[in-house]
Amino acid sequence: MLFSSKFLFLVLCVFFAGQVLAQQSTLEERVARLEEELEEVKLSETLNRFSFSGTFINHVESLNEKSHNKVTGDDSEFNGTALALQVGLNIDVAISNNLKFFTTLAMGKLWNNDNRTAIEQGSYGSMAGSYGYYGSGVRYDVAYLRWLSKNQNWFFSLGRMTTRGGPPMNQLDGLYRTGTYPRLAYNSIFDGVAAGYNFKDFMPANQSFITRVFYTPFISLNDTDRAAALNDATTGDRVTSRSDQIAILNEWEISKLKWAEQFSIYSMLWYYDDFYDSEYQDADRPGIEYFRAISHTLFLGLERIAQTGFNASLSQLHVKQEMRGEAPDTFDAYLTSLSYQFEKGQILGAELIHTGRAYYLDDRAYLHFNDFYIRSRNSGQHFFFTMPFKHAQIIRIGLYNYSAKSDPINFEDNRETVNNYYLSYRIDF
Repeated sequence: MLFSSKFLFLVLCVFFAGQVLAQQSTLEERVARLEEELEEVKLSETLNRFSFSGTFINHVESLNEKSHNKVTGDDSEFNGTALALQVGLNIDVAISNNLKFFTTLAMGKLWNNDNRTAIEQGSYGSMAGSYGYYGSGVRYDVAYLRWLSKNQNWFFSLGRMTTRGGPPMNQLDGLYRTGTYPRLAYNSIFDGVAAGYNFKDFMPANQSFITRVFYTPFISLNDTDRAAALNDATTGDRVTSRSDQIAILNEWEISKLKWAEQFSIYSMLWYYDDFYDSEYQDADRPGIEYFRAISHTLFLGLERIAQTGFNASLSQLHVKQEMRGEAPDTFDAYLTSLSYQFEKGQILGAELIHTGRAYYLDDRAYLHFNDFYIRSRNSGQHFFFTMPFKHAQIIRIGLYNYSAKSDPINFEDNRETVNNYYLSYRIDF
């Protein structure tokens, strides 16, 4: 009897010990599952902060150029075909509701051609980014931080910003506006700091008004020694370390009018001083020649005029510029853009350009292989037809046709006639 009581007690002890161990095992499994679920939630929250998108473009252009040199009297002709690829990957991060980081990793290259030198002076190379067609190396075309105030009226930005691709460039492919500043102000990639204010609380429901101020310092340092000054190769003189650039852009937009879906007025004032350009130095003149200029760009844009697919815009640029110690030059330039977008998305359009003597534009971030937008004393047309397809594919065919006179002020000795056909394939993802 005593033996059976001990045996029963031992069995009960083993049973309860097993239950305890089983409960402990179950608890550990539950804790492990909770930890795993928590990690999945954290990972999901982290991934939700990231936004990925991109653009893939292939461009082929038939080059047909005739020129006459007014100094030497020589005639020349250039014919050929250029093929290029440009790809950009956008990785945007929502750090918080009021702080975001934007970046674009991009590559631009000629087909089967790498390590192209392109622009030698560092400031212009920076303005071009991947659009300089340097090769298969990846560059940052965008990398900036934007902070919004709590009411989202004030905004501040720091870094490499969206200073290229401004209106009316987006209308060529029927896209939304991505670049901030009008193309006829500049179309280059700039680094700096910006501040702006959105007057949405003071405007009617169908109107918006935004003011932006963008500060860009240009730094001139030795190409191989960051602690040494830069000396000009032509004159041997030391280059001033920094030159400042300030742009002020005011944007007024009115939507849902009886005669147009949207009416946009952009006014941009741009000033820079003591800008160094290695190509404009002369050993026969004492000291370094620095540039200064003040310019104003007015952009007027209409979208869906009279409830149709017709869009139109006019850009006007007025500049007063000078090299230190010389008389100033003034010039005007005009860019007109007309397009009609059909119901299925096809776009038929034209751009008309006219530039004066001494005309200059910081247009370093472009895909085409001609000087339609940057040549002084130029009159021409750009005709295009855009066809969208499934899966965000876009094909555009076009013709750049222009004639430019010689312009000694810009060291342009040639009269040029250009007729370039092109085809561009683009996909956004």
